[in-house]
Amino acid sequence: MVIADAPARAIVFFGDGLMEFVSPSHSHLHALAASGACGFLALRNLPSYMDNMSRSIFEMQQLLDVHDFGKAGIIETSSKNNVTTTALTPPSIAERFMGMKAAIITNSEPIANLGENLGFMLNNSKVGLHFSEPHVSNSVPQLASSAQVASELLELLGLGSQPLKESNNCELVLVHVTAGSGTDDAVARSCIDWIDSIVGEVKNLMQPGTKADDHLYLTLVFSYGVKAASDVSLNNLELHRQQVFDSLQTNLRVHCPQQSYKMKDGKLVIDVRDHHPMLVVHQMNGVTRRDHVSSLDFDDFLKNGCNLSILADRFLHELAFKLWKAPKYGA
Repeated sequence: MVIADAPARAIVFFGDGLMEFVSPSHSHLHALAASGACGFLALRNLPSYMDNMSRSIFEMQQLLDVHDFGKAGIIETSSKNNVTTTALTPPSIAERFMGMKAAIITNSEPIANLGENLGFMLNNSKVGLHFSEPHVSNSVPQLASSAQVASELLELLGLGSQPLKESNNCELVLVHVTAGSGTDDAVARSCIDWIDSIVGEVKNLMQPGTKADDHLYLTLVFSYGVKAASDVSLNNLELHRQQVFDSLQTNLRVHCPQQSYKMKDGKLVIDVRDHHPMLVVHQMNGVTRRDHVSSLDFDDFLKNGCNLSILADRFLHELAFKLWKAPKYGA
């Protein structure tokens, strides 16, 4: 039974660039997708020069809604005698979301730096997770015991065995795992196996009557690696079917509205791609809807998911709303 005596606390599991390695053996990921509300997070077109490491940062900036700051780069302020240049720094997550306390756990040092710059607390030491070597493609990362990690995650959120203290605990923990810039499939599989195992351990700890069962909001986010995301020939991974538009009579095409995931703040975002989005699952007992999705799979989400697509920039705002830290955005 869900008790609304306190805000929810969230864990986001982000399998960065790991979507193509999801297999039927990842039963805990599929079970979470089957019990939650599933949809897509639309991303911008990937520049051709990017490798997996730069793609990871590029997409994380969108997920945390700071992409526009990076694109703007600098602000120039003119005066009578000189021109001063000031770095454009995004506000911290606490400043954006009513003092929200957030932590990040990641095996990527660049992502850790990005998170800390945005006000996330780095908590790798809590779970014994180490940074992966960014240029070693055949090095399986050092991953801590999934049972230990699951327990520590709940403690960070105040949903473990200790009393819940709103002033001391995190409200959001982002667990980010990537295979880095390497191309070795074994590395990617070890990463996704680890996420699958942690999800299973967390669910085991969510026994009826526990704080975790009453207050834990679970989210899965999975994205595609640079090789897959750059292959626009994979038409079966498109969000919006071009042939539907092409089938319209010419005089009707001008009346075809823009997809909402291509809009931000009332303006058209011109570089959003129609293929290889992030897949996202939201699940909280007694709170989130349950659709007809049965597995963590693009086609299943497209046919049976209830959340359709939103721009990745809106993800954090939607999640903050669930944690009582932001007003509702959209319908």
